[in-house]
Amino acid sequence: MKLNLRAGLAIGGAISFAAGLAQLSACAEGTQAETTDAAADVVFHPRPASTGDGSTTSNCTANPCVQDVALGGAQTCALIQGGTVRCWGNNYAGELGASPDGGTPDGSAAAILQSQTPIPVSAVSGVVGLVAGGPFGSGTSDFDVTCALTTTAAPQCWGSNEYDMLGRGASFPADPLPHPIPAPVATLAVGSFVALGQTGGCAVSAGALSCWGQNTYQQLGVLDGG
Repeated sequence: MKLNLRAGLAIGGAISFAAGLAQLSACAEGTQAETTDAAADVVFHPRPASTGDGSTTSNCTANPCVQDVALGGAQTCALIQGGTVRCWGNNYAGELGASPDGGTPDGSAAAILQSQTPIPVSAVSGVVGLVAGGPFGSGTSDFDVTCALTTTAAPQCWGSNEYDMLGRGASFPADPLPHPIPAPVATLAVGSFVALGQTGGCAVSAGALSCWGQNTYQQLGVLDGG
């Protein structure tokens, strides 16, 4: 008997860090990863409904324990019990939270273009949810973004800003450079709900809906130039 990994994640379970992450990494390229239920590398734990502040709890039996997973175009990120984040996959846009051309944001490590090993995102903490987006790409055509949701600050996003996908406002114009350091999306409040697509994002913040990013097909809900 096999467990469909994606189905398990959709239902809502916590996953223990072990050999299962090697199988989870296949999800970064959009493949259908599976594991046998006889193996101990992926452990699912029941997870109750949201507590109301966006956070959830789980009864972890392994450490570190994964409480949530987000898959972007070419990256996968995991929320670790305790509110930290680890990411793996492509990193050409800095979507793993590490610099692809000069080491980690503080310059203490070698440049990372790709990683099969989960990399800690050191600049975020107290995370209660993750979202990721972007089309699958490679090389310089990598437009992926990752965002972390917390209960104490506005959503923090990092990665590509090719189409203003980071939503940092007019003072931070679109550019093709990697942005590995998480920073808040402009005008969003604490507790915002965020969804990311291939080249943009939307959020419900303080009861209002706002969107940012590419608008070629009016996917932001406004006419071009409007």
